[in-house]
Amino acid sequence: MPILLEEVSEKVRHHPKLIFADDFEISVESHHSASSRHQNGQLVAETSDEGFWLSLRVLHRKAPG
Repeated sequence: MPILLEEVSEKVRHHPKLIFADDFEISVESHHSASSRHQNGQLVAETSDEGFWLSLRVLHRKAPG
């Protein structure tokens, strides 16, 4: 994920509409969960879930904008 965050940061830094922003803040959250179900000692099902959340806050004239 650090590579992805660097790519997003680079794109934001050079975006034409954001190039004059005072500052920006990127928040990232990800999760991964897995579960399995057994019946009579035998594996009958496995599930997996992944999520990714990204938030971008841009400051213009020291205020969100």
